[in-house]
Amino acid sequence: MTRTIGRLTSGIAVMAVVGVASTYAVPGALPLYTFCELEDNDACEVGQKIDASAAVAFTGFEESRDCFYITGKLQKDCVWDIQPKCGVIAFGKPVAARNSNGQVIPGAFVEPILAQGQSGQILNLAPNDDRTIRLGVSAGMDTFDGTVNGLAQNAPHGEFGEVTVKIFYNNGNGAGNGPVRGIDEADDEYVFRFQNGADALRAAFIIPSGVSSVDVLCCNDTGMVEICYDVDHYEINNLIPAKPYCLTVVGGLTYDCEKTDTVLGWFNKNCELQSTNDNGGQDVFSRLCVFADGDGTIRFAVSGAGDLDFDGLIDEFQKDFYDFLDLYNTLNPGANFEFRTGASLKDASFGHVIRYPRRVWDGYITASGFPSPLGQLGAGYPPESLFQHGVCGGYTIKVELGEHVDLDSPNRPADSGNGDTLTGPALADLNGDGVVNAQDLAILLSFWGMTTE
Repeated sequence: MTRTIGRLTSGIAVMAVVGVASTYAVPGALPLYTFCELEDNDACEVGQKIDASAAVAFTGFEESRDCFYITGKLQKDCVWDIQPKCGVIAFGKPVAARNSNGQVIPGAFVEPILAQGQSGQILNLAPNDDRTIRLGVSAGMDTFDGTVNGLAQNAPHGEFGEVTVKIFYNNGNGAGNGPVRGIDEADDEYVFRFQNGADALRAAFIIPSGVSSVDVLCCNDTGMVEICYDVDHYEINNLIPAKPYCLTVVGGLTYDCEKTDTVLGWFNKNCELQSTNDNGGQDVFSRLCVFADGDGTIRFAVSGAGDLDFDGLIDEFQKDFYDFLDLYNTLNPGANFEFRTGASLKDASFGHVIRYPRRVWDGYITASGFPSPLGQLGAGYPPESLFQHGVCGGYTIKVELGEHVDLDSPNRPADSGNGDTLTGPALADLNGDGVVNAQDLAILLSFWGMTTE
């Protein structure tokens, strides 16, 4: 989620929180400083860059480089929903109903049908004599029989998903050529969702004087669904080179006011995952202790529990999702479905959100009826929703200079197993070349006043 708090320093939103009450313990001797997340940062290659020296510039204390905070949110991302099959009917003004003998039936009325659009479109529709347009909107099969009651052949029509009914005015000089979907701006519109498989909409409105007719278009490509598969990547620069730092999630709540169940991952400069931590902090919070490389940089990511490879999907079942994409692309020449972590219609990554054809929801891959590995999907259940890590909520990460404890030191504390003690340089890719070797060791020892000789 994009948030701007406080002032901007080198393009990064920052907030001083000195003296602000918080729900977590902080060292009173150090000035506090908080960097705020800026989306889009769903991939390592586009991770948000944080300049640790900005904390020094803001507070005036060099120590603030060694203890600061990052706040962010695993946001609710939006993806495309199912595309329901939509139809429209235009009705005239209600008139008295008559029996077979032509006699008026007291209290009974009928609505004459002026036009039908089973494909979701009616062009050049003239208003009634009272300047009204009266519409019925439902599934295509419901409008086929001339009624709009949520049924198709006396059974629920079975359509789900959002539709937008767009109204285009034609002036008195004659009707237009019809609206162009997604290009022309509608003069009026109604948004409606088929939620129960037997829904229908009635709408009536008065058109302005000077309008001779209207074009009605039922668009089924506007529905969106929120899911939780966000991943946030960060690159912290200008730390003390080759020094150990601990990244600890110290707070954060989900939309249900529960602790945000996070995982943390450490990446090298080639965006290769080096180490992870789940629940190494307090309760469901994570804690990961790593070394800054020879340039003073740490690259890490935050995701939801169960996503230890940081692609936004639950690790246990994600293979089925990737198999589905491969199978669909194989069986449909020209299809090129590619999954991008955290792609959302809410931010700059909207162009990477997959729009699936209707047959994916109908439970088959091709027109021949090949079964889908995903089975039957319904409204609100895009394929990604079955494999999302499912964690949406805020978090606060404390970045603090750690204390190195040598593996052979007699003063090494007992290993608690929660990652709170740094024990040697084995995981330290200090020069950021993607491997740990003698060069990294030489760099590390040089900062401790030692050599490899």
